This record gives sequence, C-alpha cells and structure tokens, in this order.
Amino acid sequence: MPPKKKGKGKTSKKKTDGGDELEQKYRRSVLDVAVLKEHLVLRREVARQAQASKEELKSKMKDLEQELSEEREEKRDINADATRQYKSMKRELGGKVQKLETEVATLQKQLGEN
Repeated sequence: MPPKKKGKGKTSKKKTDGGDELEQKYRRSVLDVAVLKEHLVLRREVARQAQASKEELKSKMKDLEQELSEEREEKRDINADATRQYKSMKRELGGKVQKLETEVATLQKQLGEN
C-alpha cells in the first residue's frame, strides 16, 4: 500500500474550524465559571443570612426560656402563698367554729337551767 497523502486544504480548514470551536468552548467555559462564581456569592450570602437568623433565634429562644423559668418560679411562689393562706384561714375558721360551739353549748346549759 502506498503511503497516504496529506491534503493541505483539508487540514487548514480543520485548524480554523477547530480553533473557532475551541474558542467558543473557552468562552462558554468562562461564562460558566462566571455564573458559578455568582452562585457561590449568592450561596455565601444566603448562608450568612441563615447563620444570622440562627443566632437571632437562639437568642430569642434563650430569652423565652428564661422568661418561662421566671413565670414558673412566680407560679410556684403564688401557689405556695395561696396554700399557706388557705391553711391559715382553715385554722382560724376551725378556732372560730370551736369557739361558737362552746358558746352554743354554754347557752344551751343556761337555757336548760332556767
């Protein structure tokens, strides 16, 4: 077999077509890189906002937990005070009832003697 001949016309056309194609790919790649960089910038900003929101919500949650704790403590104090008042009033009422019963008994004795 004889060696194959190289055609100058064919190779020169391929080089210019390939060069244009390669340049288009390069431009497309540059645009893709730019778009990806913009996406990264946007994602970073969203991440920063999310982090700031997270910190703000943590702070609010801590404040609300403290407020809840204070409310519970206040409720316990009120409950203890109400229980103490109830027991005190019950003792007083018991004393008054006993005093009235003794008075009634005394008055009944006086009526029985008369």
